[in-house]
Amino acid sequence: MATLIAVFTGLGEDVYRWLTHRKPIKPLTVTTDVANGDPECNPFVVEQSPRDFEKAISGKSQEHAMAIMKNRGGPAEKTLVDLTVQGAKPDQAVQLTGLRVVIMSRGAPRGFHLAHACTAALSPRGYVVDLDRRPPKPSPVPVPVGGPFESPKPSPSVTTPPNFPYKVSSTDPEYIQLRVFTASCDCRWHLELDWNSQGESGTIKINDHGKPFRTISPKGLPYYDDVINGHLVRHDF
Repeated sequence: MATLIAVFTGLGEDVYRWLTHRKPIKPLTVTTDVANGDPECNPFVVEQSPRDFEKAISGKSQEHAMAIMKNRGGPAEKTLVDLTVQGAKPDQAVQLTGLRVVIMSRGAPRGFHLAHACTAALSPRGYVVDLDRRPPKPSPVPVPVGGPFESPKPSPSVTTPPNFPYKVSSTDPEYIQLRVFTASCDCRWHLELDWNSQGESGTIKINDHGKPFRTISPKGLPYYDDVINGHLVRHDF
């Protein structure tokens, strides 16, 4: 009997540890897309010398050259991040209570600035973040629906983004777009989204598919227009 009691006691302890140490189920799903992280369509800072970069891409296809560039730098001056936030259960609404930007590191920009001509469209739910502020904070701004990313002024057709808190569910997702800028740093950062639902609360960390977001100021760096036949084309102001 003593042995049987000991066995059940041990099982009880194992069950208790499983119940108290299991990971809580998150009531949200967040899909992330770095819309202007594609170097084929946006300005980029490449973190090596132009000569070394030309050697690295020599004899490579344009697609391979762009992949090399993306892995050796980051978006120049601004990063456009799209978030789709959706509830995990159809019968459970989740209140989003806040969004924070967390700087993981600040460094001096280095390398060279490579420009591309494409632009990205704005979401009607826009937030602007200045990484040079301490701490950086998302600020809601009216933005043109489908307007150009560079547009400094709203078009006649504008929508003001929602203010926290607001609710999402599995049938009523929320689409958020952040325009993140820096004029001085090579910044690595992530987002933290606060939520509460049915008496529980928590924070979801959002990054670029397992790695920090990165935004690099091109200020003071050599400027090149494009890569043609494996060679950088220099732009002189």
